[in-house]
This record gives sequence, C-alpha cells and structure tokens, in this order.
Amino acid sequence: MNLKSLCIIVLLLSFYLLPHGAGAADVRGTIKYRQNYMNAISGHTGALRRLKDGLFSAEGHLQMHAEALAKLAGDITLLFPEGTSLGKTDAKPEIWENWADFEARAAETQQAAQALLDAVESGDGAAIDARFGEFTDTCKACHRPFRK
Repeated sequence: MNLKSLCIIVLLLSFYLLPHGAGAADVRGTIKYRQNYMNAISGHTGALRRLKDGLFSAEGHLQMHAEALAKLAGDITLLFPEGTSLGKTDAKPEIWENWADFEARAAETQQAAQALLDAVESGDGAAIDARFGEFTDTCKACHRPFRK
C-alpha cells in the first residue's frame, strides 16, 4: 500500500468515525440536559410545596414557581429524542417502546401544571392544594413506568 492510499483510508475512516464520536457526546449532553431540566421541575415543585404549606413566605414566589412548572411541563417529550436511552440515565427503554403512552402522560402533566397555575392565580388555597396534588400525581404516574 502506498502513502497516498493510506492517507485516503485514514481520511475516510476519520469521516466515518467523527460523527459517531460526536453523536456519543451529543447523547451525553442531551441526557445531562434532561437530568438538569427534570431537577428544575423537582426544585420548583419542592419550593412551591413549602410555600403553599406556609413553611416559607416570599411575596410572588408561589406564582413564579407555578409559572415555571407550567412552562417546563410543556416540553417534557422534547427531552427524550430517539437514541438517548443508553448511557448514564434513569430513563427506561419503555419510554421509546411505548411512546404514545409516554406522550399522553406528559400531556397530562402539562395540563395539571397549567391547572395548578390557574389555581395559584385564583388565590384559592383549597384549589391550590387539590391542583398541586393532581400535578404531583401525574409526575408519579410517569415515573413509575418510565423511570428506573
């Protein structure tokens, strides 16, 4: 094999291998972003729980956390593109195997988050408690079948 042939082979191999290496980095980045995003939902949920239960008081924060949850809940399915079930993740393969069910549960979470925001905006404590419970129930209903 001459030097020119060897260079061509090396060049072709580098073009073949580069996307696979970049793809693995993209998958890791997507998984990490997804974990950060879900931690944000968890953080807002925990903060809202403490505010609604009177364990902490901060003017306007109940509204702010409810708004954040309503916004975050709207994009859950975007966090699970095909090919991100491998790696360091708690996402079960069942997400992609039962995508329609996963989408439906994510939509229920989005609707519950919006209902919670509506309750917060109404100022009705009983409605806030009820809608908060419904919201956290939708989270659990998705975690059980789809999270390790």
